[in-house]
Amino acid sequence: MTFLLILATTTLIFFTVRHFLKPLSSSKNSLDFKGDKKKEVLNCLTPTEFAEKYKNRQGQVQGGTLCFWGHWFGRPYDNFHRIVSVDFDTSTHILTIRFSEQETLVVTNPSDVQEYKDKLQINKADKVHWQWYYYGKTQEPENLFHYDIIRNENTITGSTNTKRFKENWNELTIAKPAVLLT
Repeated sequence: MTFLLILATTTLIFFTVRHFLKPLSSSKNSLDFKGDKKKEVLNCLTPTEFAEKYKNRQGQVQGGTLCFWGHWFGRPYDNFHRIVSVDFDTSTHILTIRFSEQETLVVTNPSDVQEYKDKLQINKADKVHWQWYYYGKTQEPENLFHYDIIRNENTITGSTNTKRFKENWNELTIAKPAVLLT
């Protein structure tokens, strides 16, 4: 019982602090993912410009929670994935973002990259591959999981190799960004 009380209290504190630390903006020319307030787009970047900016440690967003075409990895805002490196292969058109817990995000044919003060959006892509080790377990091949989410014209389909979780791919929609890191 004490554990649940502590867990509830720390969760409440986390969300309260996160809410008050997010800066507000009054831009009229950009739309927030949640639709409840406006955000100013700091940069519209090509994948090459995005990768170079982060290679030079000039990226605005350090990390955040991930959402793929409306499908959250975990619950919204319940985790933080810190960006470690970004590469873009111009011959294959593959953007690779590596994170601090050995997670890897591979985006095929990304376009319309928007960098805000507190979030990153890749609005269009053909495929998103998200790979991670089961959290709390050793980083061994049997604990390596992935999502594969593919856009085929106006249809988005998702799959995973994990049987530990039942994924609900019903929220996938072309109307949401291919990748949202917020």
